[in-house]
Amino acid sequence: ERLIKSVNSILDLSRMDSGMMDYNMEIYPISSLIESRILKVKPIIEKKEITIKTHLEKDLPYICMDIMRITQVFDNLLGNALKFTGQNGHIEITAKLKKNKNQFIEVSIADNGCGISEDKIHEVFIKFKKLKGQGTGLGLSIAKHMIDAHGGKIWVKSKDGEGSVFFFTLPV
Repeated sequence: ERLIKSVNSILDLSRMDSGMMDYNMEIYPISSLIESRILKVKPIIEKKEITIKTHLEKDLPYICMDIMRITQVFDNLLGNALKFTGQNGHIEITAKLKKNKNQFIEVSIADNGCGISEDKIHEVFIKFKKLKGQGTGLGLSIAKHMIDAHGGKIWVKSKDGEGSVFFFTLPV
């Protein structure tokens, strides 16, 4: 299963780099996507006794997105938070409407895991870069490509030993 996932990730990255990635855009509520993905990882949450809190702003506007691709982004970020958060840790997921020149929804996934050192934080979205020695080093690079393709942004704030907060935005 991991080998198939790795091969698919490499193929996705190749399609993105060549501009050949297809996106199936649909109007969908981001809060529904988030809630369904949390349910999917409930066994891991229970096994590690992790507390997950959600702060999903009420009446968030729907987003035009490729549901499968944004699900992949969210699953990657939540999966990393679960992987790097220890037993009895906590994760906080927030989705809120932000406005400046345009309206967009900002999603954040915060954990109290091992965090990322300041000298490595600029490397998290680089292809094949594995900071903690796990995975293929493709997940966050693919997430960045997908968010960029949707007209959004993705970034991280972190301190070594104190956890990380990954953010992404999608235009309304």
